[in-house]
Amino acid sequence: MPPYQKRVLQTLAKDPSESVFAADYIRKHDLKTGAHLAKALEQLQSKGIVEKENKQYTISDVFFKEWLKL
Repeated sequence: MPPYQKRVLQTLAKDPSESVFAADYIRKHDLKTGAHLAKALEQLQSKGIVEKENKQYTISDVFFKEWLKL
């Protein structure tokens, strides 16, 4: 898994938000740009690691999410 996708996963685990594409959220977590983030989330969704529910991206596996918080 590319380092940027790992960073996105750790960010989603530690700071879930409905506003992941908001400039403040991207800047706070140093996530490059919205385009980079969108591509990473799309790839993570295609792998079944991330899902989108009601405008919010979440990590599919609860145990994996908790492990990422460590």
